[in-house]
Amino acid sequence: MLLSYFQSFVLPCLLSDLLVFPKNMAPKKSIVKRKKLESVITKAVKDLCFTLDIKTTKTAPQRGKLLNRFEESDSRIERINVSEVTYYDKVACEHVPYSIDELKNMPGYTADTMTFENVWRNMDTNEITGTTTKTFKKKGGFSCWDVIQKILAFEKIDRPKSKWFGGVDCHHIYYEGIAFNDDGKTLGIYWGS
Repeated sequence: MLLSYFQSFVLPCLLSDLLVFPKNMAPKKSIVKRKKLESVITKAVKDLCFTLDIKTTKTAPQRGKLLNRFEESDSRIERINVSEVTYYDKVACEHVPYSIDELKNMPGYTADTMTFENVWRNMDTNEITGTTTKTFKKKGGFSCWDVIQKILAFEKIDRPKSKWFGGVDCHHIYYEGIAFNDDGKTLGIYWGS
């Protein structure tokens, strides 16, 4: 059995290293078929790390030992921006920043149309209290930079509708990705705290 393993696997590998091709003849290259994308949402856009920087009119005082950010019920959003955009390098065990040029050259969403939708429900009755839908179009698809800018544009119209402990939600600001909603057509944005 050991001999057949040697003859079948080890010997051909050793011989292939010894093969010499004439100067004008290169080894035959294998044809590689391009893998079809499983989703129009690229891995690059899924791996982005950033937070929303939300400036409001009335942030509530910290409650006890919690580090949560609460807003007063009459607090309003004055502006929303995006922090530095990074990715997590598992080898270096640290976040590495992207430049805007890098983000502009990275495919983020490969379809020509991208629609974000969020449905707000009453926590007690499950009644729909608000819906935000926004469609963006770009021939040839969206770069990672484009996706971030569209997320920001959507959040500027959707985030003011949020309610978290009586005020607008300024606590769930850590980008965790985008994914298709249950309808399979519109996208939801996932935010962590």
